[in-house]
Parts: sequence; structure tokens; C-alpha cells
Amino acid sequence: MQHRGVCGKLPPNHRERIAGRDGASDVVAFCADVGQGEELIPVRDKALRTGASSVHIVDLREEFVRDFLFPMLRANAVYEGSYLLGTSIARPLIAKAQVEVAAKEGA
Repeated sequence: MQHRGVCGKLPPNHRERIAGRDGASDVVAFCADVGQGEELIPVRDKALRTGASSVHIVDLREEFVRDFLFPMLRANAVYEGSYLLGTSIARPLIAKAQVEVAAKEGA
């Protein structure tokens, strides 16, 4: 039986545990683009080189800014009284996109 799983950023030893040493499972790589820029360029090749059966790099920039960043700034959302919420504000959107990819892949 072939199993499918969607993973985000995982070190090689975790990917191996997910896929199993016998290769009985597919690993579908997922990466969300929320504005990282050039750091995403090598993602697809690295994922395929390290054993992913497919790679999804989902562009979430517009939705992130429109539905998360602008409302956060309008609400003056801060952490511990002085820090703007950083990457944590993107986590719900990233999770949503990852679930959508998992559903498409049948994971």
C-alpha cells in the first residue's frame, strides 16, 4: 500500500522516518511563499533531490497581506507591548494551504 504525506520543512532523518526506509510512502513537499524572496529559489530542487515525490510552492503573498498583515497593522497587534507579530501571524494561513495541498494529493 502506498501512503502519501505532506511535509513542510523537515530535516533528512525525519523525512526518512516518514517515508520509511523501504520507500513505501510518498513525501509531498510543501512550502508557503509569504514573501521570503530568494530563499525559496532552491526549494523545489532540494525537495526532489532529497526524495520528495512532488513539490508544492504556494504563493500566499497577496492573501497574507490582505487578510492577515493589514488587519494586524490596523489593530496595532503587538506582543509583549513592543514587538509586532512576525511570522506567527502567517501560521494559520500556511496551515490552511498545507491542508488544501494534502487534500489535492490524497494524503
